[in-house]
Amino acid sequence: MKSTTYKPVLRELFPLSVETVKNVVEDVSENEGVLIDEKSLVDYQFEPDLNIILGSILPGLVDIVVYQTLAEAYASEHSARMFAMKNAGDNATTILDSLMLSYNHARQDGITKELSEIVAGAEALSVN
Repeated sequence: MKSTTYKPVLRELFPLSVETVKNVVEDVSENEGVLIDEKSLVDYQFEPDLNIILGSILPGLVDIVVYQTLAEAYASEHSARMFAMKNAGDNATTILDSLMLSYNHARQDGITKELSEIVAGAEALSVN
């Protein structure tokens, strides 16, 4: 029987740090197939003010991170259910095969016993 392990991942969302943004960017880039290098994450001067930009972007970032977390949890749940059902099906097939083999042995034993009785009866009749 196969087994699997699900490991929870801890992602820090608040307080927002450069590392948190890097992790989100790396997660998104891995999922989208985009390569992000360290040079693209250097400090820039923003206009208008950085606080205004972050104030408009952060709610969307939070929504995306929370949505991604919920989507991954939902997918993980379905994966676990599919894995459990596959194991149950495999176990049922194994039990069915074992029972079929036992049934065939019992049937063959019955046939052999009947043939032995028929042969013994025929020999008894031919002796007389």
